[in-house]
Amino acid sequence: MKFEELKALRREGVELGKKGLFQDAQIKLYKAFNSSEDFTEFHLEVGLELVYVYRTMESYSAALDLIDYIAGHDFESDYYVALAYLDRALIEYNQRDFEKALETIQEAEALFDGTFPVSKFWYLAIVKGRVHLKRGNLDEGIVCFSRALELCELYRDARQLQQSYCNLGEIRIVAGEIEKGVALTKKALAISKENDDLFWQALHYQTLMAPSLYYINRQLINLTTCYIIPHRPFNVQNF
Repeated sequence: MKFEELKALRREGVELGKKGLFQDAQIKLYKAFNSSEDFTEFHLEVGLELVYVYRTMESYSAALDLIDYIAGHDFESDYYVALAYLDRALIEYNQRDFEKALETIQEAEALFDGTFPVSKFWYLAIVKGRVHLKRGNLDEGIVCFSRALELCELYRDARQLQQSYCNLGEIRIVAGEIEKGVALTKKALAISKENDDLFWQALHYQTLMAPSLYYINRQLINLTTCYIIPHRPFNVQNF
């Protein structure tokens, strides 16, 4: 298959993924991936996009096999290996193995260098922050999410900006800083409304409900001064 045909196939797969049509996206990206071994960098990039689709579909076995393939590929840069490790950490996070996820993130972080795009440092900060949140390391998580927000504000990607506000808002609420957390989450909600992003709107509303549920529960049961928002699978869009 010619390179232009491969690029067109990849574009189709990415657009289908953005629309949430992951089965169709998988077919397009898998074909582009399998037909592109002669174009190494393109091949690995499509592989990471396919990992995202597998992860979203919770086809974790297929995702992990592909991650191992990418991590074992002989390429002059550690860039793709580092991103593959972050993908593995997200799967470990979704499987609630937070200890292992943090170890994998540290492996990825050791490979990062100044040549990586700013958006990938954002990606690292978000994934690391989520794991710290679930392990109860709130101070470390706040540092990660604050860093993610600072990085994202440099290039103003709407989807990533709202994720940054949402995550920082969630961890502030969990830490008992209700007003700060709600204000940050409302910023995320406003961005999602501007972009008609119904999926993220639902998650923001879920986060905003948490303080109310907390106060109701405290009247029924003698709880401690902290609550945890229920665990949900977490995904960072690679497209």
